[in-house]
Amino acid sequence: MGKPTDANCIDPNILFAFQDTVEIYLVFFLCYLILFPLQVHAVLRQRHILPRLFTGSVTLELGAVLANVIDVLTFSIDGEGYPKLAVFGAILDILSRVRSYYFVRTVSQLPICDFLKSP
Repeated sequence: MGKPTDANCIDPNILFAFQDTVEIYLVFFLCYLILFPLQVHAVLRQRHILPRLFTGSVTLELGAVLANVIDVLTFSIDGEGYPKLAVFGAILDILSRVRSYYFVRTVSQLPICDFLKSP
């Protein structure tokens, strides 16, 4: 597998393939913790369907990242983690991407996007 570098601040004995995943997931989790309240505020202020669709996607992605953060943190601490939680996070991530697809598809059907269509 390879030897991990000393740059990993959690545990230098984790596999090379999992280096820096803790930091990456923590950064994403922090980004979603900032984005989620802003998106909820936008939904409460607006009555359009688009912010609601996007909020569903952000909520699913926040749950997926949270599940992955818990799994990767416990894996870096005890070397085992929670594989079922990782699968649950992956499923939530897939559902979030499907929801994002429907969001983009809904936006593309709006009259404001007619100028983007080629003649």
